[in-house]
Amino acid sequence: MDFIRRFVEQKISRATGAEVRLGKFSFSPLAGAVEIQDLSVGTFLTVRKIEAKIAVARALKQEIVVRSLAIEGPIVTIRRNSDGSLNLPLGPARQNASGDENKSWEFEAHKVLLVGGRIAFHDASGYQISLENLTGAVEMKSPNEAEAVFAADSLGRRDKPVELGEARLIGKLAGALNLTLTAGSILDLNVRTAALDCGRWDGEIKFSMALATLLALLPPVVRVPITMASGEARLVAAGSFDRGNATFSMQSFELRAGPVTMR
Repeated sequence: MDFIRRFVEQKISRATGAEVRLGKFSFSPLAGAVEIQDLSVGTFLTVRKIEAKIAVARALKQEIVVRSLAIEGPIVTIRRNSDGSLNLPLGPARQNASGDENKSWEFEAHKVLLVGGRIAFHDASGYQISLENLTGAVEMKSPNEAEAVFAADSLGRRDKPVELGEARLIGKLAGALNLTLTAGSILDLNVRTAALDCGRWDGEIKFSMALATLLALLPPVVRVPITMASGEARLVAAGSFDRGNATFSMQSFELRAGPVTMR
């Protein structure tokens, strides 16, 4: 059923505002099984394989109801260009009132599984930091409430040997979104937004580590006036990211390194 392939491409494209490409696409009508290989969304997302079960009777009416979903090998790559712009999508495209725009798209999957994921940030200077081998699940507690638990084998820089170790992500969506990322006992990052489509993300970060490690983690565009690189450092900061104009603002910043405190 080619309409299912076209429908999936159009829906994802409209949801992200980015070009979507599917590699191999197969559908088994008897089992209601859909398999997609080599999915790409713009330049920020690729997925090796997606397996989904859909309601066959609804599919015959050109309506897609997802019963289960497993995602293998998703890679999210955020790039900051030399002009400061990011490769993030522009957001949902405007819909019109005809054709495929009105076809139904529903998720009834109680759990979404993910294996072998990667999330990376690249700077034009060559700076790279990433989460590796991300595995986890999103579980629906109710139609309007979801919980997520993910674990990654490694968090650290990839252009230099700076490693923070295993990481864990816990998230909850119930109207507002709240995500907490921890890496061992040295890093605690909390990110939240009032709604997924509001375009503004707020966050706080707290960590304690060797000062040399902290300085090595920062990208070259972040200039911190510290010349010494020994002793322990403690950082507590809060800021916001506006996806609409790709700007980051800092509300508070406190860095302690031995007897020195920066605010």
